[in-house]
Amino acid sequence: MERFLKNDCYPKDLFVKRRNRPLFKVVLTLLGFSSIFCAVLAIGCGSLLRRALETGGYVENWNPETDGEKLEDVNYGPESWQVMDVYVPKGFNSSEMRGAVVFIHGGAWIGGSRDLEDGFARRAAKAGYLTANIEYMLASESVKDSYSMERVLDDVDAAIAKLKEIGEGLGCELDRVALSGHSAGGHISSLYAYSRGQSAQLTVAFIMARAAPVDFHVDTWSPQSSPKVVAAIVRGMTRVEVDEALALNPDEATEAAINSISPLSYVKPGVTPTISAYGAKDSIVPPNHPRKLRAAFEAIGAKPFADRDAVDLETPIFDYVEFPHSDHMLTSDGDCTTRLWDLFLAYSKHYLLKPEEHGDVLNE
Repeated sequence: MERFLKNDCYPKDLFVKRRNRPLFKVVLTLLGFSSIFCAVLAIGCGSLLRRALETGGYVENWNPETDGEKLEDVNYGPESWQVMDVYVPKGFNSSEMRGAVVFIHGGAWIGGSRDLEDGFARRAAKAGYLTANIEYMLASESVKDSYSMERVLDDVDAAIAKLKEIGEGLGCELDRVALSGHSAGGHISSLYAYSRGQSAQLTVAFIMARAAPVDFHVDTWSPQSSPKVVAAIVRGMTRVEVDEALALNPDEATEAAINSISPLSYVKPGVTPTISAYGAKDSIVPPNHPRKLRAAFEAIGAKPFADRDAVDLETPIFDYVEFPHSDHMLTSDGDCTTRLWDLFLAYSKHYLLKPEEHGDVLNE
């Protein structure tokens, strides 16, 4: 986590006077700083808190001699932020793989870096999967006139296209990808999968979203965030003029803007298989997010992965893991981290390997 320890993850405009910054930037900086600070503190304050990060899955060793090759700072586009690290497992078996994995970091859309997801990316690669850990456009002052969630999703598009190209260079004909991320990264993973996943260069086979915001209606963020704050986030992500009054009582244009950035609005029959995890003591993402997400999947008759019918390709697949003692970073429930990772491996085997490799029917 070298870059992380050098504080490169902090928003560049963090200490700019607040009166000179749009509310969207102020809000996201505060949210991002809260979650990033937890991770920085844990890394810097000794073995006890390091163990918390290990418990949450953020730490994983990587030995090039035994684990594989790490391709660092791979450009997937011309912008400065369009870079990613790619892990190629030792003895990578291109003949059995049809899918890769992409990790997307958190930081309230304005901060963070891919180092936050490095432990998870390494673990996926050690399990045998070609894995990318990406950067993307952040809502910083340098892009204040062009930032939008659509631009962020375009970055994911480009990163997936580059990963497909890398796979081809390794002799692997990929046709699908799994996405995973924490917090803002979980939101981006969910939104991309649900809104673009079926038309992407690599179909999104499943996602694992951790502590992900899924809806931007005011009531979903209550009581942690005020209508004014929610309006600012919607306005910043969509470039639609949404004020507090419209956030509370959306007109047609505001409702469309809110739904366009809310993964929840895309949960319908045919939705991407999903693993979802939340901390019961999360003080950043309110409990209305997991409550509404679970209700939406229940409404369309979703089943857990373990209860699926191998020949039923229509029933949505959804697994939910609650971390009862954890806050936003999900670092206080080792048994839940293990369960979450076991689900990831089960989904990966089912959706990312070629059918003959595991004798099961894949969701086409």
